[in-house]
Amino acid sequence: MSETRLISCPQCKAELEVDADYFQELQGGEIECPECKAALPVQPAPAEPKRPVKPLSMRKTGRAGARAGTGNCPHCGATLDEEAVLCVACGTDLKTGKPLAAGVAKAPPGGGRRLARMALGVVAVAVILGAGYHMMTRLRQQQAEEQSRLLTGSMVAARNAHNLEAALQRLEQALDEAPLASNREEAQTMLQDLRAEVAQVPERTRRLRAALDEAEKEPDLSKRIALVAPLLEASRGAADIQEAERLVREWRQAARLQSQLAAEMARASDADSPAEGVRILQAAIPRFGNAPNLPEAYRLLADLQRQAQAQP
Repeated sequence: MSETRLISCPQCKAELEVDADYFQELQGGEIECPECKAALPVQPAPAEPKRPVKPLSMRKTGRAGARAGTGNCPHCGATLDEEAVLCVACGTDLKTGKPLAAGVAKAPPGGGRRLARMALGVVAVAVILGAGYHMMTRLRQQQAEEQSRLLTGSMVAARNAHNLEAALQRLEQALDEAPLASNREEAQTMLQDLRAEVAQVPERTRRLRAALDEAEKEPDLSKRIALVAPLLEASRGAADIQEAERLVREWRQAARLQSQLAAEMARASDADSPAEGVRILQAAIPRFGNAPNLPEAYRLLADLQRQAQAQP
């Protein structure tokens, strides 16, 4: 058994029951009120009758039906001894029904489950947003790759185009339709070059037409080629560029045939006998039917045939 002393708070009227020995140590000093936190002066007081405090046996029970004086704590419902003045489970003063110290507020029933559901919801939203961001990023990357591929094709077509104005329009449209393409800067540079070339088309057309007109008057194939071929690369986009390219190809082919037939004619002329020369030309002429010097080959063949007939 131990002796106790009561200390009353003048502000909130709460009573604090402390051990007598501890009370003796506090005399002349102060102690904090557990209810209102006010400083309580501890004055010497006449000794009170000793009140034994028995050890408490406690068993946690439900709160329903718990009332002071029935052996249950009115605050937490714990089973108490009938002579108990303090609930050792929650610290409630059984005389005042108030706890000696501020307790920790309990969470409302089901609060943990609600918090868990909220946390799961937040995680689910984060996962959905992350997946959506990944899908959007991948889709954007695929679009950029496809636009880059199409824009590359448009640039290749513009680089090889004869009609520069049409190529310029197509490249402008391709750039408008490829905002995500990685090669936009390259395409824009080409677009600027095309615009500069389009501005030069009238002058290129004039120069190429003059060269073609002069080449038509020249019987020598090599001179025709020398007049027109150098202008082809510098006449991109000119109105007559395709005709000029075709003519140069034909002239070069004819020049090769002419050179090859001329070589066969020289072999026939240098043959050991006119009969041998006749055989050389008769084999060569069918192979060079489009050569410009074909009439000369026929005249040489006739001469060689006459010579062969004149020999005994």
